[in-house]
Amino acid sequence: MAGSTWWTMGYLLPNEGEEKKNIADVLSMCYPLYTSGDLISFSFNVDTKIFQMTFDENSSAKGKTIIYVPADRHYTNGFTVESTDSNGRWSWEWDEENNLVKLAADRSVNRHTITIKPKI
Repeated sequence: MAGSTWWTMGYLLPNEGEEKKNIADVLSMCYPLYTSGDLISFSFNVDTKIFQMTFDENSSAKGKTIIYVPADRHYTNGFTVESTDSNGRWSWEWDEENNLVKLAADRSVNRHTITIKPKI
């Protein structure tokens, strides 16, 4: 633990106390916490701030897909959530306190691709 504590404080916050934003941005990226299906892939581009994940439907999966979104760091002007599912057949809600997008996909579709990007 001491090694990781030094690394976190010593490397991300050098002696001046100023955060190394480029490194912290990568470590504080969007990522799926729970996938209501079988995760195929996910990615986050720190330059464009675009997160994308693809997952397949799994009838035994329960609950919603949950994505961690550090909005204060990456989406200061807000963000949009898009899905390849048909309009009106999927939904999402924002849990601001915990920085979570909770998504209910269209269970009749086999493959879902979710995109989170900055609001323009």
